[in-house]
Amino acid sequence: MRIETHDSQYFFQADVACGFLTPDQLSVEIYADTTHPKCACIEAMNASAPRAEMPGAFTYTGQVSATRPASDYTVRIIPRHPNASVPLEAERIIWQR
Repeated sequence: MRIETHDSQYFFQADVACGFLTPDQLSVEIYADTTHPKCACIEAMNASAPRAEMPGAFTYTGQVSATRPASDYTVRIIPRHPNASVPLEAERIIWQR
């Protein structure tokens, strides 16, 4: 994951190896937990075109306001399905390490 700061915004880029899944089967999100007095932040990231040098991989991009420290944010990948409810504790969420 890469983070840049411009004009009071953090710009995130995350390389995601999706394997046999397609971007429409995943949600890649920028996430920051609730901290007093800040609310939780969940911002969807968008997939770019497939990476030529890595079959099945995409670069996801997104941005959030730089009102919190960059260290508050992480990227998470969760399965996407219209009938699924994915709570924070779900085992199928992949957290950035």
